[in-house]
Amino acid sequence: MGESIKVVHLIESLGRGGAEQSLLNVLPALREAGVVAHVLVLDGSTAARRELAPAFRSQGIAVDFLHSTSYGQKARELQQHLHRQPVDVLQAHLTRSVMVAGWPFARLAPGQPVKIGSLHNLGYEKPVAPSARPRHWLKKALARRAAGTFQHWHAVSAAVKNHYCQHWQLPPAAITVIPNPVSVPLPLPHQTLATTPAASAPLIVLPGRLVSEKGHDFAIVLARQLRREYPGLRWLFAGGGPLLDAVQARIHAEGLSDVIGITGEISHADMLQRLAEATLVIQPSRQEGFGMTAAEAMALGKPVLASDAGGLPETLGEAGRIVPLAHESGWLSTVRYLLDSPVARATLGTAAKARVQTQFSPQAIGQQWLSLYQRLLQRPAQPVIQTVTSSGKQETPAA
Repeated sequence: MGESIKVVHLIESLGRGGAEQSLLNVLPALREAGVVAHVLVLDGSTAARRELAPAFRSQGIAVDFLHSTSYGQKARELQQHLHRQPVDVLQAHLTRSVMVAGWPFARLAPGQPVKIGSLHNLGYEKPVAPSARPRHWLKKALARRAAGTFQHWHAVSAAVKNHYCQHWQLPPAAITVIPNPVSVPLPLPHQTLATTPAASAPLIVLPGRLVSEKGHDFAIVLARQLRREYPGLRWLFAGGGPLLDAVQARIHAEGLSDVIGITGEISHADMLQRLAEATLVIQPSRQEGFGMTAAEAMALGKPVLASDAGGLPETLGEAGRIVPLAHESGWLSTVRYLLDSPVARATLGTAAKARVQTQFSPQAIGQQWLSLYQRLLQRPAQPVIQTVTSSGKQETPAA
């Protein structure tokens, strides 16, 4: 193994988001290749924002929290940390981390770490209330200025890359697309949860937080349309969130309380269990940078039907079904087809599992990160990250 590469990952929190889960999935694989990671967290003020810290530490990954309140103070804390423990790469995940790492809009001096900005979402697609627009545009302008201090960028999908080329005016050649790594621990623990329908009943699962971007209202329309055709069909919204009460009220008003269940906030392990129980997983999102839960469902061999929002078509590829939200009849006909055809579901699920194993495994994604670090640092290439199959054979993952 060659000289180790030291990387500080600056991230907004360690809650259960896609960026956090992505890091947790890939850093152990990178460590095997000599990449030493240290995670610095901007905000650990609540238990929810610290939730994944024990999981990182159990993998031997150092985690520390910045305790200052303002961006400027956090930037000084960060610089003090880098002075005490020099590193090769500073990787800032999401907008707030970019703001702190780019403060006060001055480029790093020679000999300081290479700065990589990691872009995980389509943050500027969300509607902004008129009263909030001045603050929104100011923050966007400051973020764009901070972005100018970075040497390179990473996006989890081409859709995210294009989004920030437009909104931050980043040069396309400076952005490398590396998808999120997907890791599902198998076998899953067998659990019987109160809201789980009978095993024999078909179950459609929509995973994710109850926020407007996830399309729960669209799923309620589908459930109402299909109720008479499939009287045994059950739907499950796996997750909690700010729209919980509103979604529950809508379900009740539509007379679908006996058809659609909501888990509320659940652990990641319970989320995977729900996906494993599904007949079909749907993701009718209006906005999605990558689609981590869709990819996790694919890893479990589940057929996935999704919208064409953001990075979802890139994640599913030919191993899932993509139908635009505007095409409600297309959604209904696709759901009918997959419910009525066990062979189609099995074929799609097999292709989905194979796609995740070859394209999104932590080893495959780790190799892409290792190559990027080596290129930016002008280091000689090290041996590729190896993975061991169930047969014991070592294989090189696809890049």
